[in-house]
Amino acid sequence: MRFVMATAAAPALVGRTAPAVSAHQPTTDGIWRMDGYGTVLSLRDGTLREYQTTTVICLEGDSAQRTGPGTYTVPDGTVLTVRTRGDRDRGSLRADGSVGERSLRRLPKSPEACASPAPEGPLAAFDVFWQSFEEPVFTEEEFAERRDSAFDRALNVLREARR
Repeated sequence: MRFVMATAAAPALVGRTAPAVSAHQPTTDGIWRMDGYGTVLSLRDGTLREYQTTTVICLEGDSAQRTGPGTYTVPDGTVLTVRTRGDRDRGSLRADGSVGERSLRRLPKSPEACASPAPEGPLAAFDVFWQSFEEPVFTEEEFAERRDSAFDRALNVLREARR
């Protein structure tokens, strides 16, 4: 999936909050974070915008336009499907042709790093690079869950192969 391509600072998320949602029709509009990643999605007014975030930076990435209920198309033709799960605060993102999906959780507002333009200059660029290595991708709990799940899937594949 080529959708993760950061390009510029993104104060566009500033002040935006998740919209009110009817109990009968959870909407995908709002601010979402991919579990285990620094990717934040803003779904608003028929546009999906991607942001790569750390505690110090918010970089705008690709965008996609709504082409159907819960579906967005990236300029390269990739179709993304966003769905809520169970309640209004959990969801998933799937790229057509991909075997997996990314888990999403709704944020009440945009990350603090998106509140102002990104700093510029060589030292600022180095700080962003350095911070990206310092921040963990997963919490210890998420890492353990993902490890256990991946191990279980691998064991099932081996068991099936022996049959």
